[in-house]
Amino acid sequence: MIRSKALAAGSAAILALGFIAQLTFIFVVVGYNQAADHWPQLTPWGKPLAYASGSLVYFCIMAAAGYITAHLARRRIMLHAAIVGSLVTGISLLSSMSGGKLTPMSLGFFLAGIVFTMTGALAWQRRSR
Repeated sequence: MIRSKALAAGSAAILALGFIAQLTFIFVVVGYNQAADHWPQLTPWGKPLAYASGSLVYFCIMAAAGYITAHLARRRIMLHAAIVGSLVTGISLLSSMSGGKLTPMSLGFFLAGIVFTMTGALAWQRRSR
C-alpha cells in the first residue's frame, strides 16, 4: 500500500529545501559577481563552480527527501522513494522544458533525481537495521 503521507512529506521536503537552496544560491552568486568585479581571475571559475555545487546540493536535497520518505513509508520504501523522485523531478522538468523538447541533459536530471532519492531511502534502510 502506498502511504500518501510519505509521498507528501518527501515532496514537501524537496520543495522546501529546494527553495532554501535557490535563495542561498542567489546570495552566493551576487557575492561572487561582486568579487569577480574586483578580481577578474575568478571569472573562469564561475560556471564550473556553479555546476559542481548545484549538483552536490541537488544530490543532498533529493537524498534528504528520500530519507524522510523512507522514514514515513516503512514498507515498500524504494517504491515510495522512486515515486517521490519521479513525481517532483517530472513536474520540475515539465515546467522548465524549453519548446517542449526533451534533451539528454534534462533526461539525466530526471534520472538523477530518482537515483538520488532512492539513495536517501537506502541510507535510511541501512541506518534503521
